Amino acid sequence: MVNIPDLIAVQREADAAAVREPVAVADEAALAGRPAGQYSLSTTSELVAWNGAAITSRGPAPASASALAGVRATVGNLGTAALATRAQADGPQLADGSRWLWQAEGAADGGVIVAAQGGGVWRREATDSYNVRWFGAVGDGLADDAAAVRRTVVAAEAAGVAVYLPAGTYRFKSAVDPLNCTIYGAGMARTHIVLDTPGYGAFQVVGPQRQSVTIRDLHIEGTLSRYPGMGNDDGRDTPISLYFYQSIEIDRVRVSHAKQISIRAQRSIQARVTNCIVEYGARDGIMMSSTQIIVATGNIIRHVDDDAISAHSEIWEAKDDGFPKVRRSILIANNLIEDAKGVRALGPVATSVLNNVIVRPKEHGISVGHTMPAGAVEGQNDPIGVIVAGNIVLDVMSGQMIGGANSAAECRGISVGAVSLQAETGKDAAPGQYSKTAQAFVRPEDYWYANGNTLPRAGGRFFQIVGNVVAQTLPDVARYSDWGYGRAWTCAGELDPNCAGHIGGYDAQGIYLEGPLADVRIDGNTVYGMTVGINLSAVESAARLHVLSNILTRFTQAGLALQGGTLAQRPAVPVVVTGNTFDGDPLVVADGRTGDGRWAETVGPAALAVGGVWEYAVEGNRFRNVRAVISDRAHADGHGTWGRNTLICQPRDDDSQSRGIRYLYGVTQAHLVAENGNPQDVSGFGKLLGTSGSGESSTRPGTGYYLKGQFVRNSNPTVQTDSAGNRFLTLGWVRQTTEGTHGAADWAEARAAVT
Repeated sequence: MVNIPDLIAVQREADAAAVREPVAVADEAALAGRPAGQYSLSTTSELVAWNGAAITSRGPAPASASALAGVRATVGNLGTAALATRAQADGPQLADGSRWLWQAEGAADGGVIVAAQGGGVWRREATDSYNVRWFGAVGDGLADDAAAVRRTVVAAEAAGVAVYLPAGTYRFKSAVDPLNCTIYGAGMARTHIVLDTPGYGAFQVVGPQRQSVTIRDLHIEGTLSRYPGMGNDDGRDTPISLYFYQSIEIDRVRVSHAKQISIRAQRSIQARVTNCIVEYGARDGIMMSSTQIIVATGNIIRHVDDDAISAHSEIWEAKDDGFPKVRRSILIANNLIEDAKGVRALGPVATSVLNNVIVRPKEHGISVGHTMPAGAVEGQNDPIGVIVAGNIVLDVMSGQMIGGANSAAECRGISVGAVSLQAETGKDAAPGQYSKTAQAFVRPEDYWYANGNTLPRAGGRFFQIVGNVVAQTLPDVARYSDWGYGRAWTCAGELDPNCAGHIGGYDAQGIYLEGPLADVRIDGNTVYGMTVGINLSAVESAARLHVLSNILTRFTQAGLALQGGTLAQRPAVPVVVTGNTFDGDPLVVADGRTGDGRWAETVGPAALAVGGVWEYAVEGNRFRNVRAVISDRAHADGHGTWGRNTLICQPRDDDSQSRGIRYLYGVTQAHLVAENGNPQDVSGFGKLLGTSGSGESSTRPGTGYYLKGQFVRNSNPTVQTDSAGNRFLTLGWVRQTTEGTHGAADWAEARAAVT
C-alpha cells in the first residue's frame, strides 16, 4: 500500500515538506544503495516506499510526475486531478489515514469521490465523518465557505456520517441547511464561522419534518458588532434556527453578536441545548418554544437584550380532540446568566427551573406562566406542574432603570402567573368552579392542556417555589459602570444608566405571583433588599397557597403583600403563612426610622401588607425591625387568624418610643422577645431584656418582659375564697404595663366567680 501524503494538508496547513516528488527508477533492483523515500518503478508502473533496505509498501503510480505536481498545485479540491491510474482495485492511502478504493461507476462530488484516469472513480473508504475541506472549504476567514459546507452536508447525509469543520475561520455569505446531520468542529475556540452580512444565519431550516440534527464544538460570530441594531424578526438573522425535527442537539457551541435570537430550536419533539456560550445578542439567547421535551443545562448566557432562555408554548402546537393541546416537559438547570432578561417560560407544563445562577438580570430573573395579551401566540394555556428551586437571582434591574428599545418597567426576581379563569362558551363556570346549572364542579383536568387565545382557562396548578435566593447586593451608584462590570448591554449598544435606588427601589418584587393559582408552596426562600419580599396581591383566586419558612429581610414596603382582589375572585381558603422570618430593616437605614431604632408614625415597612378580599392564617413567624407587624389591624381582625408568632423588639406603652417594631399585633397570642433595639447604645444593643414566657404560669409571673394587655393563663386554677366569703377561680393575669418589672401595679388578676 502506498503512503501518499495528504495533499490537502499540504495546501491548507502549509505542510509542504511532507510531500516529495517520487524518484523514477527502472525496477526494484535499482533501489539497492539508494536512501529511504518514494520511488516510481517504470517497468511495473508502481509507486513504492523504500526504507533503505526493503520496500515497505507499494501501489499504483500516478500517470506521470506532472500529474502529481498538478494535484499539489490544485487550489480547488482533490477531485480536480486524477489521483492514480486504474492499475489496481486497491487504491492509495493518504497520510491522514483515509484510504481510496476504485469503483467502476460513481459521480464525483468534489470531496469523497474523484475521477480516476482511464475511467471509473476513486472513493474514500468508509469514514465516520466528512471533512469540509475535502469539498473545497478554505477556512481562511476570507473565502465564502458556505457552498462547500453545504456540499459536505448533502454528501454526509447520504452516507450517514457526520460533518467535520477542522480548526479555521469559515466565512458564510448564505445559510446552510443542516439536514439530518451531526456537524461538529474542533472546539468553540478553534473552529469559527463568521456571518458575512445581515439577513441570514449559519444553520437554518424551517421544515419539512426531519429526523435529527446535532451541532457541536464550534463558534458562530454574528453581524451585530459590525451592523448595530436588531435584525429581521422573521428569524433570518438567527445564527442557528432549527424547526420540525424529531431531535435537536446543540452542545458546546458559542454564539456571539447575533442580530436576532442566537439559538432557536422550535416546533420539534425534543431539543437539548447544553454547555453553550451565548453573548452579546440583540434578542433571546436560547429560544426553545413549542417543543415537547426541552432541556437547557450548563449554558452561559451573557449580555443579551431579551430572555436568556425562553421555553414557551405556542398556539400552533399539534391539535387533537378539538382543542390545540400542550404536551411538554421542560428542564432548565445549572445555567449561568448575566446581564440578560433571565429565564422565561410562558405556558409551562411539567417544568423544572433548577439551580441557575442569574446575575444582574433585566426586568426578571425567572418568569413562568403569566397572562399574555389577546392575539399573542405564546403562553396561551394553563401552567401546570412547575418547580422553581435552588436558583440564585442577584440584582435584578428594572427595565425603567436600564432603558433602551427593549425594556419595560418590571423588576421581579421570580415571577409566576396564570391566564385568568375563563368558562367554556355556553357554561356558567370556569374549570375548577362550581356550576349552578350543572350542580357540580367543572373538572379542570378536562381543560388543563387546552391551548388558544379564547379557550377555557382553569388557572395555574401545582407550583413549588423552594430554596431560592433573591437579593439586591450592589450599592447605589451614579452609573452602572461604577459597579465594575462595564456598561449594560442593549440591542442598540451599551448604556450606562443611573443606578441610584437600586436596593429597595423601582418597585422591586422578590417573588411575585399573579392570576388564578392553586396548590402553591413558597418555601425556604431568602429574599433581601426588595421593595416587597413576596407579593401575592395580583393573585385573582387562591386555593391551598402556603408561604412557609422564608427569610424576608431589608424590604422597604412589605415582607409579604396580601392586598387587592374582588369578591368575585375571593380566595377559596386562607393563605397559610407559617414559620417565616420578617426582618425589614436590620441595618436601621429605612426611611422613617431614626438612628436609635424608633419609627415614624406612617413611614416604613410592614411585615404583612393586607387588604381586600384576602384571608390568611399567620402562625409561628418571627417579626423584627418593621414599623408595623401588620399594615391594617382592622382587616386582620376580620380576615386573619393569628397565633404562636414571635415579636422581637423593645416596646413601650408609647408607640413612638418603641424600638425595633412600633406597631405590634396579636400580642395576646404572641411570644415576645424583648431586646435592646437602640444601635446607638453600643454596649447594650441587641442584648436580651427578657421574654414573655410560655403564656401560662401557676403563679403571677415574676420574671420576663411583657406587653401591656398580654394575658398569662393560670395553669393550676383552684377554688379560693376572698375576705368577703366569695368563692372564685384565678383564671390568669393581665399585664398592665410594658416593661420587665413585676410589681403589684404591673399585673391585674383575672377572676371568675364560683357559685
